[in-house]
Amino acid sequence: MITTGTYKSYDYTLIIPARIEHSLLWLHGYKERADRILARSHLVELAEQYHTAIVLPDVPDCYYLNQPWNNLYIEDYLRKELLPYLQTEHRLFTVPATSSIGGISMGGFGSLLLGSRSNLFSKIIVISGAFILDDITNGNPEIVGYDNVDNFQRLFGDFATLRTSYERNPVLAATAALKSARLPSLFLACGTEDLLYPRNRAVYRTLTEIGADITWFEAAGNHEWEFFNLAIAAAFQ
Repeated sequence: MITTGTYKSYDYTLIIPARIEHSLLWLHGYKERADRILARSHLVELAEQYHTAIVLPDVPDCYYLNQPWNNLYIEDYLRKELLPYLQTEHRLFTVPATSSIGGISMGGFGSLLLGSRSNLFSKIIVISGAFILDDITNGNPEIVGYDNVDNFQRLFGDFATLRTSYERNPVLAATAALKSARLPSLFLACGTEDLLYPRNRAVYRTLTEIGADITWFEAAGNHEWEFFNLAIAAAFQ
């Protein structure tokens, strides 16, 4: 069953299987929303097969950061408002052992950040994560050419402190969580032809070297739904 609703000022979509054993918060990518994800993915079928309730919030394209410079607090909204509301209204995300967070691209970035900065989840799914902080701070045209510096500044704030910010740097947040023994297990995936492949491999190496529990998945594919669906199915398995 698919239902839609609004909590505060943001819409969300719920996929509710006949039997619920797990809860998954799925974060959309840049310029994606729930309707496009449902049209392109197999999440509805996977929800039923794996008895997993899935919530897809439609929030602004913000990389799931709190952005006080924009008066936008999406991390707080998800962690402190939407998830407690779903706990109360639908009995979802009631215990970390049966709760996960995941997403693709910008959603993968947000999943690692939010999953590392809370104690609400036991698993994090990152597919083709948009790990581009070094690129935008260095002005790498391979990445910056897809947008413009002013927009990245609007999204991420002060570049000078970006690499050292636990609130904006998901790898740093994951490292801190691992040091305090509260980093969930990770599923990290990327297509081998994806522009983001070397960046995801670098995150995998960094976190593996410091002892994170990571499952890595790769296959031929680009930054597209043909690969995304392969990776999502592997993550559920």
